[in-house]
Amino acid sequence: MLNMCVKIMSRPGYQERGSKKTVSEASDRRSFGASGFTLLEMIMVVVMLGLLAFYMGMASPNSINRVALARQLVNDIRLAQAYALNYNPSVGASIVSTGSNTYNVCTPTAICTSMTLGDAIMTSFNLVFDGYGSTSNATITVTMNGTTTIQVTGATGLVQVLP
Repeated sequence: MLNMCVKIMSRPGYQERGSKKTVSEASDRRSFGASGFTLLEMIMVVVMLGLLAFYMGMASPNSINRVALARQLVNDIRLAQAYALNYNPSVGASIVSTGSNTYNVCTPTAICTSMTLGDAIMTSFNLVFDGYGSTSNATITVTMNGTTTIQVTGATGLVQVLP
């Protein structure tokens, strides 16, 4: 019996009864630490996730959706129309194509912002909105791996992407 007590007391991690940990708790702690992930494994996972996020964020210009670019142009046309509606009715705002894929959105105070449609090609246009939001009729075609048509109805100022 005395030999048994000596063996238990000589075990690594053994503490007496008054202490907080018992022999079984100390051995459980060692087995728990052995089943976790190492720091190296965790770092490798974080690096791989970072590389994946970087790759997914780097979209090439050819992968940009043509319809999304057409909707961007529609929103900018509506912005020019809103500029005209919010300023003096006798002064209009304009949106004018300046190249095959660039255009300027101008406020009635002649502050212009140049915009680009990436690799898309569009037909030339010149829309000047009066203070009531109307303009001349226009049909704008955006081409990139297919064609999307934007129609502007002059009398009402309706701007829409046609299917």
